[in-house]
Amino acid sequence: MYKGAIPARFGGRLSSVVDIRQREGNANAFAGSANIGLLASRALYEGPLPGHKGSFLVAGRRSYADLFLRASPNKTVRDNIAYFYDVNAKMNVRLGQNGILMISGYGGRDNLRTGPQASAEWGNQSGTTRWNQIFADRLFSKVTIAASDYDYQLGFDVTAKPVQWTSRIRSTDLKVDEAWHFGERNIIEFGAERTLHEIRPGDVVGANARDTTSFNPVRIQQRNGLASAAYLGHDVDLSDRVSVRYGVRWTQFERVGNEMVYTYAGGAPVKWKGRVLPHVPVSQSRITHQHSVAAGCLGTHRSVHQAAAKRSVCDRTGEHARRSAIRSLGGGVLQDAGEHTGFRRWL
Repeated sequence: MYKGAIPARFGGRLSSVVDIRQREGNANAFAGSANIGLLASRALYEGPLPGHKGSFLVAGRRSYADLFLRASPNKTVRDNIAYFYDVNAKMNVRLGQNGILMISGYGGRDNLRTGPQASAEWGNQSGTTRWNQIFADRLFSKVTIAASDYDYQLGFDVTAKPVQWTSRIRSTDLKVDEAWHFGERNIIEFGAERTLHEIRPGDVVGANARDTTSFNPVRIQQRNGLASAAYLGHDVDLSDRVSVRYGVRWTQFERVGNEMVYTYAGGAPVKWKGRVLPHVPVSQSRITHQHSVAAGCLGTHRSVHQAAAKRSVCDRTGEHARRSAIRSLGGGVLQDAGEHTGFRRWL
């Protein structure tokens, strides 16, 4: 976990980074485990690939509070739903003496419903393919292609007309990471990445797909963005007690694809320009085996994020907007929301 001194290879986060890595399967023998609890159970199975050319791992878990709710004699309790599930899978294949191909996937979903009045459901599916290769025993190369699809759904009644709100964020990422090892603790890291974002802020439709007369669907225009970044960093031990890490990261965000364009005061459109984020020297001095002192500073930038929890999903820019882009729902028809625009917060 990097709470402050974030290495230059990480971007898109403002305050801290949690680096979580999925473990590899057992490459020597087949093994499995299972755990049964009062509210959830989980299972795992792993083992070597044929010819011992790699390994695989499959794991999953599910809660089953909804099964207990169905057993209740109270109909109101039986109408409630509360459960989650997720599945992880990973496979490693050796490519020669110095190469590894890794393929992993994840799928999970949470479902919550409190009677027929309100429901919430969200989930994420993701997949990653990575090629690791060592060149000349010094250059460690990683090429990664990843994709993720996150969505959430809210169901509720509006004047006795059940509706469902669906929002989705899809991302496709290509990333190259290189690390040149001059020594055990003298490493130069560099790389680049490009990420395509597809954001659907919200589609509101009738809960009954066949009923198209009592409710007018509302679909907020999809937004597409292309994020690019490149970085260079250096991590070195100056002595047994002092280490230094510094670097620089360039990042840029572009809107792509068709979309409605708004005019603002002065007629100038909103623009996002590339910027360089310095990761100036971060030094760490070890006082004892259990105590150390670290100091440093850096600049961070996040291109895509949601509005604050206390706000609506749309930010309002007030007097700077000339027309409304978001409309409110009332009585099953669309009405103007006044001289406030807006769009999902991008920066």
